[in-house]
Amino acid sequence: MWMVVGDGVADEFPAGRVDRWTERRFVVSRATYVRAARGVTLYFFLYLYLWFDSVRVLLQRLL
Repeated sequence: MWMVVGDGVADEFPAGRVDRWTERRFVVSRATYVRAARGVTLYFFLYLYLWFDSVRVLLQRLL
């Protein structure tokens, strides 16, 4: 996944070690993505709340 063609990683390590390393990185990154998605969702709803609150304040001032 992260290997660039011609960087020498395939020459230094056998294929089994590279595969185990990429699988472990995939598990860690999946947990990181879940944690990041929760944070993004929280901030998204906070942003929506503040946006609707600002619209409410603007309507109160206009009307």
